[in-house]
Amino acid sequence: MYRNHFDLPLRPFENTPDPAFFYSGQQHREIIAAMIRSVVSRRSLLVVSGPIGSGKTTLGRTLTRYLPDNTSVVSVFHPLSAPGELLNFVAHHLAIDPPPPSRLILIEAIRRNLEDIHRQDGRLLVLIDEAQLLDDDSLEEIRLLTNLETAKAKLAQVILLGQPELLDTLKRYEMSSLRQRISSIKVIEPFDEIHTRRYILHRLRVAGGRTDIFDADALNLIVEIAGGIPRTINQLCDQALVQAFDTKKDRVGIEEAAMAADDAGLPVPESWRGKMEERDQADEPAEEPSAPAGESDPQTPPTRLRAEISSPMEAQGPDSIEPEPFRDMSASSGTVTADANDILAVLTGETDQVKKKPVLTWPLIILLLALFPIILGLIFYLTGPSKPNHPYSVTPPQSSHQAERSPALPPPPDGRD
Repeated sequence: MYRNHFDLPLRPFENTPDPAFFYSGQQHREIIAAMIRSVVSRRSLLVVSGPIGSGKTTLGRTLTRYLPDNTSVVSVFHPLSAPGELLNFVAHHLAIDPPPPSRLILIEAIRRNLEDIHRQDGRLLVLIDEAQLLDDDSLEEIRLLTNLETAKAKLAQVILLGQPELLDTLKRYEMSSLRQRISSIKVIEPFDEIHTRRYILHRLRVAGGRTDIFDADALNLIVEIAGGIPRTINQLCDQALVQAFDTKKDRVGIEEAAMAADDAGLPVPESWRGKMEERDQADEPAEEPSAPAGESDPQTPPTRLRAEISSPMEAQGPDSIEPEPFRDMSASSGTVTADANDILAVLTGETDQVKKKPVLTWPLIILLLALFPIILGLIFYLTGPSKPNHPYSVTPPQSSHQAERSPALPPPPDGRD
């Protein structure tokens, strides 16, 4: 729906356990590492607990991408409803078909198959999601699976993914035997504010979109409402994108985020409602106070400065003031050109003190270019070195005193007088 509008190759906030969108924050990295360690080290039972929508299923799907190639995974993503169903499902995965009617014989057949897998350096992982829905019979079957072992290693590894109610169940006295087989319990906590923001930006990047689609207020509101739950974050962000698409906006603002929360049935804090109202009032144009009849406003209101600047230009014509200084003054760099002095004078009210700069016209420039060679030649003539006299050049008459002191001229080279 909104993919083309925001130029998104993929929908970034689908509530599906897609490993491609897995957010590897510190907490999730540690849990994935513990799950991999449990399988590779052949530990019997690992429990991962977290609130609804915290990403337990995504963790399970992502885990399968990092396991060794010789690991066989039995994934149970739906609740078990009948006694013996878990063992039958594992037997079906191991090609034990049909399963023996006796539980004892069935467990023995599973053990033999697991021993064959172990001899080939293989592993079997039983991954159970929604484990808080398991009844006592299913939990007992899990205990039986964890009992299958050799003298040195467990033959089957089990990982339970469930809501906090699973931990309450395991605390019961009847579950003491199963609880002793648990190697580790990992609890998924909701994201804090920093990781919530990183989670949103991460999913936008994976989807191939811009990371500035949500403005700061929209992100802050989503962070506060979602409470760090990934499923709620996805729901709010996806619906906010739909709202922005419906209103033809290029970015998601606080209004779209609030409408997404309303659609999801999540309360928007009153402080944010008040902030939106203040923004709406600020966006409305302010009414200019009218001066009493017969009185003039001695001071120009700041809201009319732009009009006061532009109106003299329109009255004087396009040749009076160039429009370029207006663009220079509004530039983000804050620099003001020399031609903007007129505008600054209007802003300060000193229009009478504005002095125009002399303008060099084309005739003056041409005249200077024509006189330049003449002036240059005159300067060279006055400052250049004097030339020596030629032997046959005419010299001015000398006085008798100068003649006695001057040497006689040499005879002509041809012997002529």
